[in-house]
Parts: sequence; structure tokens; C-alpha cells
Amino acid sequence: MFEKDYREKMDEIRADGYIKQKVLRKINAPKAKAPSRLVITRVATAVVTCFALVISVFALKTEQGAIPAAPVKQVSYGDIYQAVKKFQPSFIDEAYDFLTGGWAKNATDDAEAEVIYEYVTDDVMLKAEAADDADVGNGAEYSETNTQVEGVAESDIVITDGKYIYSLAHNTQKLRIIKAGKKPELVSTVSFDKSDFYMLDQMYLVGKRIVVMGNNGKGRMGTTTALIYDVSSPEAPKKLYECKQSGYYNTSRVIGDKLYLITDFNITVNDIVEKTPSTYIPAVCCEDFDGTVEADTVKISENCEHPRYTVICGFSVEDGSLLGTQSVLGGTQTVYCSTKNIITAGYTFDDSTPIIRYSINDGKVELKAEGKIEGSLLNQFSIDEHKGNFRFVTTLSKGVETRDGNIVSYQIKQSNSLVVLNSNLEQLGAIENLAPDERVYSVRFMGDIAYFVTFRQVDPLFSADLSDPENPKIIGALKIPGFSNYLFPYGEGKLLGLGQDADEQTGRTKGMKLSMFDISDPSNVTEGAKTVIEEQYSNALYDHKASLVDYKRNLIGFSLWGNYGNEYHIYTFENGGFKQLAQIKLNAVNSELRGLYINNEFYIVSEEYIRVYDMTDYTEIARLEL
Repeated sequence: MFEKDYREKMDEIRADGYIKQKVLRKINAPKAKAPSRLVITRVATAVVTCFALVISVFALKTEQGAIPAAPVKQVSYGDIYQAVKKFQPSFIDEAYDFLTGGWAKNATDDAEAEVIYEYVTDDVMLKAEAADDADVGNGAEYSETNTQVEGVAESDIVITDGKYIYSLAHNTQKLRIIKAGKKPELVSTVSFDKSDFYMLDQMYLVGKRIVVMGNNGKGRMGTTTALIYDVSSPEAPKKLYECKQSGYYNTSRVIGDKLYLITDFNITVNDIVEKTPSTYIPAVCCEDFDGTVEADTVKISENCEHPRYTVICGFSVEDGSLLGTQSVLGGTQTVYCSTKNIITAGYTFDDSTPIIRYSINDGKVELKAEGKIEGSLLNQFSIDEHKGNFRFVTTLSKGVETRDGNIVSYQIKQSNSLVVLNSNLEQLGAIENLAPDERVYSVRFMGDIAYFVTFRQVDPLFSADLSDPENPKIIGALKIPGFSNYLFPYGEGKLLGLGQDADEQTGRTKGMKLSMFDISDPSNVTEGAKTVIEEQYSNALYDHKASLVDYKRNLIGFSLWGNYGNEYHIYTFENGGFKQLAQIKLNAVNSELRGLYINNEFYIVSEEYIRVYDMTDYTEIARLEL
């Protein structure tokens, strides 16, 4: 039991060190002006640790594909308390309490801390409003963050509007605003302290507002904060609003001027008190709401295996108000967002994926359906919405026991599936048992066609026809050495793969690989061109926002590290092949590098510096230390 519990706890820890949590509530009070002092609920200070209690869950399964879903219940505070209480403390909870002597217990009970925030004075604001407000970018041509769904913005650490570059520095907890050009100029810096963020995350540029997000709680519980700044005068950014919700940051999206913030809120079972809802109910603090969320915005999922909430809040970037909330007792790993729906996908210990669909509209959030599919998802690109249906590509891992006399061996057997569900998350069709003993490495849905890569020693790039949702079918499979971590549409009839080359016999990776697939005939996909950068690896293999992929400008860029140190490479695709435009040597390894262009200047932005290059020949024309 100890081994299983320990393994499951370790599996819950994210590579970036964040745990997940969340919080929400319904608004009845009229709007109030932003106070200069905000009262927030203090979270128990502790070591950063994920936890979840494992209880025996027996699910009714089909052989593969969708699993009949249990309904989500409407609840009261009492129902929520009973649901949370049924989870017994896990081994990690017990060990934590033993090591701390229980000193942190009930630290959240009625304990409040007053945090004072400084706001820009009226005279500075009036001066900023009176400043010349030229059109953003003055018609400049510039690159944007690499996203999944058109019309749905994703956060990043570096953003430009064509005139200014906005850059977050995690090490120093700062937002830097730089005027772009052949002689870039640092025009202002916003410094954050521990009362703002314990751990800075990412940001959005929404019109002339910057939204900066991060965690400001430690331990098994936490709080996520979104600070909204007016940057209409970049030389004097003004803090307007702050929105807080319980839990650790999972992800977020912006549609128009509405921010959807998604957090994971872990409950400490030993610390809950029935008559103190703040010990087991998420909370929200923003311009027009401050407190625990109301019971009618909380649901209990029958698929819940952990005392963890998924909390989704819709906020207005315009006035910092709470537009909608929904909390579900049941954790989330992967999130997909379209302009109309949010899909959250959790996990269970029987290798199935609980799925919940929320409709979103102008900041409002409403839970619509719950379902379950077998297997696990790779990332957000494993999910897609098309014509009212939802498509998923999963990898299923099953333990198989074999005996040879007295010798018993245990192996994990893998296979892959593509599942199509309707709006109620009921299965319409599926393709099962694909690529035995391999797992999914990348997925891209493009209308009625899905492309996905599995890998063990060679890379089968599958193409599937989903035009008939009830009868999806594989129409092509291309096997080549290596694999693609990400697939990007690259104009008519082309699909760009960013991944790694690999030995056909051993599967050992050999370096970064760019592939351009010809998908003009989805049933006969070919690798039209490739280039391999031996013994080099990139953060773009693990974060789609770390790469620049711009078909209109015909540019592909990413940072690299390996035998040749740290570099930034820029490619174009012409005459049927990849052409390297630049191979730029950099000072030190920095996994948070971003490359972007504005008009005919290319910028490499790190936490320490900005370098500017003339895109006619990529000679360096300026350097700014930050």
C-alpha cells in the first residue's frame, strides 16, 4: 500500500513544480470600487506537495473507448463536507502532520491576513491618459504566441503588440516593458513581491491591458492571482484590479476580453471543519466578490478519486468582475478550450480518463456533461471540438502477467485509440487497438482529418478520416525514423513536425528533427523534406509556445542546446526543402528563450537580455541588457 500510494503521489507532481487547485463563487452583491486593502484567506504554509487519497473505485467499462458516465450531483455545503470527509488521509498527509507536529492544522480556519497593495496615484494616471495614444503597433507586422485554437488566446512569458515587447522574468519576479526598434529601450519595470506572487507564471496582452498570473501560496493548498494592469501608457503601467481564486494554477485562456482561469484546489482532509466552509470550499476574491463560493456552483463528480477541486472562473479584464464560476470535486490534468466549450480531463488509477464539458459564454461557465474514456491523454492537442462533437486520441496501458514455470513476469502492454463523443460525451464511434506496444507522441486535428504520431522505434504518422463521426477510420500510415512531438499546419497541403530523429533499431534519439509532411492526399501522406540537427535538443519539444511557427512569413524558429552550446535557429521552407536562415550563438542555456519578429527585425528575448537582428541577413544590430 505504501509503494502504491507513494507512486501515485509522485505522479501528481508537475515538472514545473506547481500543484493544482481551484476556487469560485456566485455574485449577488452590487459592484464596488477597488479597495486599497484586500483581505485574503491565509493558506497553510507547508512544503510543496501534491496529495490525493486512493479509494477503491469499480467502474463499468466497455472493452475500449467510452465508459458509461455517472451523473454529476447538485449539492449543499453539507453534501460537500460529507463527500470530502469520505476520503481518508493519505500516507503523505499523515507523514506531513507527523513531521510538523500538526502545527499547520486548521491554519485556514477563520485566519485572515491583511495585505496592502500600492496603487498608482491619480496624477500619474491622468498624465498617462493624456499621453498620445497611437494605434497599437502602428500597422506593424509581428509574430504572435503559438496557440491551438483560432480565437482562443494562450498565455506566454513574452508578448508583443508590434510596438512594445512585454517580458516576464521569473528569477527576479518582474515584468519588463521594452520599446521595440533598432535601438530597443526599457521604458518601465513592474516588480512583484511575495504578497503578489510566490511563483510568477505567464501573462496575456488584452488590448491595452496586461494580465499577469501566478501562485501566491505554498504547501498543499495555494492561491492563484491574476493582476490586471493598464498599459495604455507603457512608461507608467497602472495596476487596476486583482482576481484571486483558491488553488494552484493549472492553465487559462482568454476569449475577447474575458479571462478563464483554471486552478486545482487540494483539500487537506485532516483539517476540514464542517461549520467552517472555508476549510473545504474554494474561495474567490475580486472586484465584486470576496468569500467562499456558493454551494450551487459546486458539483460532485461520481468519477472523483481525490479530494481535489477543478475550479473555473470567468473574469472580466475590463473591470475585474467575476462573471461566472464552476467548481467540481474531481481533479484535472489536461484542459482544452474552444470559443464555446472547455473540456477538462482528469485521470484515475484504472487508466481511464474522466471528462467534463463546460459551456462558456461571455465569461459565464456552466457544467453540461460528464463522461469517461479509456486510456490517458498526451496533452491538450489530444482533444478537439468539431461540428458539435469531441474527439480524443488516447494511449491505453494494461498490465499483463505471464508465467514460465515458477517465474512470473509482469509487463505493461500499450495500445492507442481514437474516440468520438457527442455533446453529451456519449460515444459515437472509435478506432481501437492502434499501434500495439507504442504510445502517442503528438496529435493534430484538422477539420475532418486527424493526424497523430505513435512511437517505439520508428514513427508511424497516422491519418484518420472523421467525416462520419460514427465510423472513423484510418486512411493512411507513414513509418519513418524518429517522431514528432508537435504537428503544426503549414499552409495548404503541408504539416510541419517538430521532434527528434531516432535509430530505427534501438529507438535511441539522435537530435532535433524538422519534417515537412505532404498531406495534400491524407490517405497517402509523405515526408516531403526533413532536416536533422544532430545531438541538439530544444524546449520547443515540450512546450508548443516555445517555438515560432509562422506560415504567412514562412519562418520557423526555436532555441537549442547540446554539443554546440546554446543557440537559436531560424529556418524557412522553400523549393521543397528547409533552408537555414540563421544559427545564432547565445551566451548560456536558458529554457525560457523566445524568438519573435516585428517588421524586418528579429528579437531573441531572455530574462537577461534582448538581441535584435536585421532579417535581411540576420546580423546583430542591437543588444539590450535587462
